[in-house]
Amino acid sequence: MVLGGALLGLLLGITAELIQDACSRRVKNRKDLEMHIDVPVIGEVANTADESKMKSFELISSRLMVSSPYVETHSRCFAFTPIGDSALVHTTCEIARGIACTLADSGSVLLVDATFEHNELAPVLQLREAQGFTDVLAQRLSVHDSIQHVNMNGKAVDAIAAGPVPLNAMDLMNEALVKFLSAVTADYDYVMLVTASPADGLTAAQVGADLIGVAGRQQTSYEELDALADLANDMNVSVAGMLYTENSEIPDGLSFAEPKFLAEQVIG
Repeated sequence: MVLGGALLGLLLGITAELIQDACSRRVKNRKDLEMHIDVPVIGEVANTADESKMKSFELISSRLMVSSPYVETHSRCFAFTPIGDSALVHTTCEIARGIACTLADSGSVLLVDATFEHNELAPVLQLREAQGFTDVLAQRLSVHDSIQHVNMNGKAVDAIAAGPVPLNAMDLMNEALVKFLSAVTADYDYVMLVTASPADGLTAAQVGADLIGVAGRQQTSYEELDALADLANDMNVSVAGMLYTENSEIPDGLSFAEPKFLAEQVIG
């Protein structure tokens, strides 16, 4: 009798979850994402913490490697932005970290925290936080002095922390960003900006970066996807691709060593 009651409760719970999932106005899987937005889904981050997650990053990276170079350079420039819950900002940093690690096999990589008030990338890469991207855009710090060199499982990746929270982030995402990208794309094969909002990502796209949106299961709503499409249309820019992820777990397969800060700077 007790066993029967427990089984009934389990079945009712599963049924309720299925009904809730079916009625949800949020992305349920990759196919659901592909059906709702007219943007190519260039990859799915595996819902595991093993080798298959690494393969996911390798597949995504191989597709990014053949994208169009940044204006009048050989470099590829990307702006990764979360579409949905605030928790996706951290997820986006984790995904960017994985992609940066795989891209480092084929060229030099600069990973930039453009999340401003979130400062999400610093703890992920254990960066020094006192100065960073906002200081560079505000011309308080040179690009040369902002770069921190990180060793990821034997792979060298350069990174720039977010820096202090600006009074108005949008004031920095304009001509200052153009100058920054012009400088760093001359020296790196891949420049990756991690932004905290679609508006920031689309602003980066306006000055030539390829915008890559990150959507998560039950973290991204259809309305947020529609808002992204409308905003991109209003700003006369396009979304280069979308990434789909099941969760925000840190992949064990990318257990990076302690960052090693080298004395030599890359940009002079």
